[in-house]
Amino acid sequence: MEDEVQLFIPECGRLPKEMSHLLSQLPPYYLVRGLPLTALLQEDFIERFVRRGSVCALSYDTRIDQDDSFALLPPGSLLLSLQKDTYETLGLQGKPSVYAGRKPLHYVVNIDLTSPTFKSGKKNYERVIWALGENLSLKFNVLVAGKGSRGMDHSLAEFLAPFGGHPVLPEFSTQTVLPQSCPTLHSNQLAGQDMVGCGAIELFDWLGAVTAGISCSNPPDGYPSSLGCPEPNENIQQGFLLNLTGLITPETVLELLQQVRNFFSEPKFAPWAALTVHGFADVPVAWERGEHGFHKGGENLYTFIVFVDGSYWLLRATGTQDACL
Repeated sequence: MEDEVQLFIPECGRLPKEMSHLLSQLPPYYLVRGLPLTALLQEDFIERFVRRGSVCALSYDTRIDQDDSFALLPPGSLLLSLQKDTYETLGLQGKPSVYAGRKPLHYVVNIDLTSPTFKSGKKNYERVIWALGENLSLKFNVLVAGKGSRGMDHSLAEFLAPFGGHPVLPEFSTQTVLPQSCPTLHSNQLAGQDMVGCGAIELFDWLGAVTAGISCSNPPDGYPSSLGCPEPNENIQQGFLLNLTGLITPETVLELLQQVRNFFSEPKFAPWAALTVHGFADVPVAWERGEHGFHKGGENLYTFIVFVDGSYWLLRATGTQDACL
């Protein structure tokens, strides 16, 4: 689950037609305020949207290092990140956070909603419902995205309506990047080579500056920037930048990535394109379902550099309380 996707294409002046169509067809996600967590544990919800569908949900406006939070991930894993008092009151089985230190103040609970034992009448199910509903009623502001099984009459929107859920469309904006120097890249030189091509790390820093709107050239007046375009480089006449924000599902990211690859199916002036995906800073899960920590910034992002020949680089960046597995 991502909160921002950025696409940068050098020597491109506008959004490709196919991508424009994809963005116009993006489905909404849903914001529900004060949703009881047990609503997502109802058998009807699990059957239609977890076992037969695909749904993502996460707590919103929570701080991973100070508050209780959760994430629901396909195909049905509910991850609870809990403060010590909450964890002890609930009485559910979990483990100390890997970032908790010698005296744990934070715990993690993982509940498999697709387990055969997680059904009404089963001890495991009844225990969780009691803990999260009657013993300590946990409520969150929640973002939800996904789809139910085919042939079902009731949509996700209809299910969430009684809880006050309302649809939110992902927002996107585009801009043209002014002429500037751009790193020279060669797909077979990930580490770069002197006087031939730049490496992945050099590109990553430059790309971050461009997408943030920071100039990498020292202007004749004003405070000079310490950032510069790595060498070797070449001048580009323009660049295209897309910013997409909201609860972005993995399926949408894959569709965008495929559109980038399709973009190069015909000859283009662009030598490569960069698709960067930013994960939520306060979501309790990171790479390969590992635990995510905030520490100083909660960084959690990756970038695909797609080349005209179909090859790509994958660059991943995390904060100090994460691991790229």
